[in-house]
Amino acid sequence: MKKAAVIFSVVFWAIIIFFTAFGDALYSATKPAVTFDYAFGTEDSQYLPEGAVFEEPDGAHVYTVEREQGFSREILTAVRHKLREYHSDDTGYHEGYVVIVPEEPVRGIFIVSSTKPLFDGAKVVEE
Repeated sequence: MKKAAVIFSVVFWAIIIFFTAFGDALYSATKPAVTFDYAFGTEDSQYLPEGAVFEEPDGAHVYTVEREQGFSREILTAVRHKLREYHSDDTGYHEGYVVIVPEEPVRGIFIVSSTKPLFDGAKVVEE
């Protein structure tokens, strides 16, 4: 019985030390790495880089990021917003940008690119 307690204790502390040393790197390696940008424009039409619009089977979407303070790092969560429409900027002033018309008003930090597919509620890390 004493030998089992010692083995359990050694394994327990080895796991604690491992996750203390490598937990942050492990968390980052398992989450999509994303880049961010802010939209500019008016309430009715916001400009975003073309990469910020994600085409999915049920239509076009943009993702914003919600920030929450975790124990040892900031937790970033992707929030999905459906678009009514989007189109290229035809004025010529904002090349590489699209005008988005979301179904409901959207503010915040937008995800412009991701290393893995996103979904509503996905935990992400900043690239």
